[in-house]
Amino acid sequence: MAKYARTEGTITHLWVAERRGRILWTREGKAGAKGRIQSHEHATDEAAAATLATMIAAKERDGYALVDTVSGVSSPFRLPLAAGGRGRNTSGGLDPPSSTAGSPPD
Repeated sequence: MAKYARTEGTITHLWVAERRGRILWTREGKAGAKGRIQSHEHATDEAAAATLATMIAAKERDGYALVDTVSGVSSPFRLPLAAGGRGRNTSGGLDPPSSTAGSPPD
């Protein structure tokens, strides 16, 4: 699990990635918003890990920096206090998809 952030002016963009086995979840958007969540299923655990490493490298090239290693995709979508966030959730939480196969872990 990892949360990355990039600030442009007064707007902070967040990207969160979480992998469990062959399934990789990502969530991205502006801090304080619900964000968009996607699931990616791979043939093997190794393929999912390789894809995650590639995605992280791409985000870092785009200027994102690691701000949290504990938050998963179901965590409140805000910048952590230690990274300069306000520590409040204005997103109202995240409603997981109805299908359990592609839904984020709790």
